[in-house]
Amino acid sequence: MRIRALLLSSIVGSLGMAWAQSSGQFLFTLMDGRTFVRMLEPDWQPQFEGGFLYLTPRDRMLSVDLAAMQPVHPDDVTGRHQVKLLFRSHLGRGSQLFWVPDAYRNLEDAPHKDGFLVLGPQTLVREGIYRVVVE
Repeated sequence: MRIRALLLSSIVGSLGMAWAQSSGQFLFTLMDGRTFVRMLEPDWQPQFEGGFLYLTPRDRMLSVDLAAMQPVHPDDVTGRHQVKLLFRSHLGRGSQLFWVPDAYRNLEDAPHKDGFLVLGPQTLVREGIYRVVVE
């Protein structure tokens, strides 16, 4: 009986992993080091207006509070490599991995918009507040 339950839970878990690519989960990192995950439309695009980042037409946050944002499970990682970043406000709290297009060997080569480096259509990192972790 336990073997069946274990087998069933592993199958359900693997199905969940397969669907996670288009889950619409986004990881937001704040300037004070806190992070949170927010469910948004999978094709959501960040929109800045008047000092705010609009998550939905009625839900917004101050853009100065945002250090970085990215999809939890990017849809397509071909032509990208992972870069581990340590934010200044996160000293002693670990680092985060970001998928960066291969064309940007240095993060500073990425396009700039509203004080952020645009690493993808849904991936932004605030300029100048991070260090690249070399392993």
